[in-house]
Amino acid sequence: MSNSNNQTKRRAKSRSASAEDRRSRGWLITIPVLATEPDDPDDPARGRHPTGGIRYERDIAAAFADWPWCGQIEEGAQREDGASHGYLHWQIWMETGNPKKFSTVKNRLAKAGMPDAHIEPREGTKAQAYAYVTKEETRVNRTIEINIGEANGPDDNGK
Repeated sequence: MSNSNNQTKRRAKSRSASAEDRRSRGWLITIPVLATEPDDPDDPARGRHPTGGIRYERDIAAAFADWPWCGQIEEGAQREDGASHGYLHWQIWMETGNPKKFSTVKNRLAKAGMPDAHIEPREGTKAQAYAYVTKEETRVNRTIEINIGEANGPDDNGK
């Protein structure tokens, strides 16, 4: 078999690789909020999610204990008719020094009790990711930043 045929096969195989093989330093993650703090009388999620699941700030922090991240609880944006979507969720940006596989991030969240997290590699700049997960328009509470200063190195578009 010729060298060019081998290269063509390798390229085709790499294009068909599953999303779980994707590696990135930066990830944007959406995790449904099922409740915030149990002793908070102003909890915006109280009574909205009858499943009984819980996504406390401390659970999010534990899941990302050794990975720099920032994020906040957001409520879905308003529709054209002015009504709120009402979808409470954590919007998180995680940035690591070394590329992590999609499956590594997904498995860690699943083990932490968050198998329903939506995970996407960061495609834009770090500044864009930060702006996206800290936007005031949909913020419910406050922005939480854990070790994210370590991620403020040269921008590499997540690769």
